[in-house]
Amino acid sequence: MTTFVHDIKKESEASPVTPITRQLSTIEAQAIRWLWKFRIARGKTTIVAGDPKLGKSLITADLAARISAGLKWPDGNGNAPLGNVIFASAEDDPADTIRPRIEAAGGDVSKIHVLESITDIDGDGMPYERGFSLRHDAHRLHEEIDRIGNVAAAIIDPITAYLGGTDSHKNAEVRELLAPLARIAAECNVAIIAVSHLNKGAGNNALYRVSGSLAFTAAARTCWLVAKDQNDEARRLMLPSGSNIAPDIGGMAYRITTVETKVGQVPVLDWEPEAVDIDATDALTPESEEKTEREEAADWLRELIVEGRMKAIDVQKAAKAAGWSWRTIQRARKLAGVETKREGFGKGATYWWDMRAMPAIEPPCKKAGIHGDGGTHGQPRGFQADHVDHARHVRHEKDTGAHGTDDDSEEIEL
Repeated sequence: MTTFVHDIKKESEASPVTPITRQLSTIEAQAIRWLWKFRIARGKTTIVAGDPKLGKSLITADLAARISAGLKWPDGNGNAPLGNVIFASAEDDPADTIRPRIEAAGGDVSKIHVLESITDIDGDGMPYERGFSLRHDAHRLHEEIDRIGNVAAAIIDPITAYLGGTDSHKNAEVRELLAPLARIAAECNVAIIAVSHLNKGAGNNALYRVSGSLAFTAAARTCWLVAKDQNDEARRLMLPSGSNIAPDIGGMAYRITTVETKVGQVPVLDWEPEAVDIDATDALTPESEEKTEREEAADWLRELIVEGRMKAIDVQKAAKAAGWSWRTIQRARKLAGVETKREGFGKGATYWWDMRAMPAIEPPCKKAGIHGDGGTHGQPRGFQADHVDHARHVRHEKDTGAHGTDDDSEEIEL
């Protein structure tokens, strides 16, 4: 072992490759630089994901138009910073789609720069054009941002079209691909806005629906999911599904309408100014599936709260550990027969989730005149005890490791 360590030390001393560290005290603290306050940050990567035909590309055109002309943001939270936009689109034609949409949205097309191809040199030293690839051309994107100057955003639509052979389902490869993109965003103070699709899988967390590796959403500082409003076929929702740099100020809703231009009818977005408080996971779950999921969540709650009651914050921590959406658990509470109670006042109050009697089962007991010996709603004690014994066994295997208090009526910060 001593010889092995000695050999490593000799190799390290002879090698020009050394780690680079910086003393944190030499790094100046700075605030997040916002493109669209609390929604899209400069110097960071943002993902906009959704199913086809919901208006994702219209969202990027709308964003580009507002930046190019310094227009007001749809939520009224100030104006977009006036600047240039680089637009890489593998699905929309610049002449009949991108330009008409940006002009229809009031944008300045002289500030939109479409990334069409890369000039390269072949094996014989001859120049040729090829498609842009994040795997091979990230440094060239950096150079183009510097050349154009005052670039506020770079839009990549969709990001999966520019992977350059990278397997989109392998975390290590995706992280290696996205790391240079993150550095470009930070060094150039540019908002990288990447568009992605959703996979067909279902889960308790909307982030798992973004196509490809989880590394895509892990690399993004903010992720927005686009979905239909299940109660309004013509209404679309842009909902937050993950951000570690901003408070949750809600989502946005819009409808797709058209305006008459010199090239005919062109689609544009008609945004609603008010924020939307809808959970992204719920919005992506069909109503029939949501009902089943709520029933499953109710069963999980009954097994969790076996001692009769449990602190609200402990319930949420256990739900997170089990992969449940907190909103789903909240909606399953009444179905599970759980009510909330408060002890104390103000910041010192403790909120409890209390098990009430299990629903049903009672009519035969009442008809027979059975009141039970400590059971509830007329249930014999034996029935309730059997349920609790089984649930206690399941609960024994779960360890939330959580202690604390909070109001279950609000989202608890974990």
